[in-house]
Amino acid sequence: MIDIKTGTVSFNNLKLHSFTSILSLASTIKIKPHDFGLSNTTVSLGIHFSGKQAWGVGVVFSGVKLLQIWLQFLDEKDASENIWTMGNERERKNFHDAYLKEMVMGRYKKRSNADLYSEFSWGNISSILDVRGVQALILIEYI
Repeated sequence: MIDIKTGTVSFNNLKLHSFTSILSLASTIKIKPHDFGLSNTTVSLGIHFSGKQAWGVGVVFSGVKLLQIWLQFLDEKDASENIWTMGNERERKNFHDAYLKEMVMGRYKKRSNADLYSEFSWGNISSILDVRGVQALILIEYI
């Protein structure tokens, strides 16, 4: 799903990379060019699959340039309306951490007590737990 050599994120029906522009996604994400401007634009791309795993996917653009992709693993309990608890998000973060540790083969560091972080020539990947928003995310940030 995440190619650590290039920073490309691939799903069954979607491919994102540092050269992805908001214009190239306009038909997919159902927005018009006048809906975004020079400031940051955050767009949820919905649920996408990598194999049989479901992931919530979102992107952040500055103008037309892709700055960040956020990913959130979804499992069967995510269909419940009571899923947004800190306990559930800690479990999700543990899954994200294990996923990233395996993917980067030990090439990570802790940025704070809660964040795993890996740097690459194209940007970085981190696993975070947003306690204010009560959500665990994998963030891919491009330089």
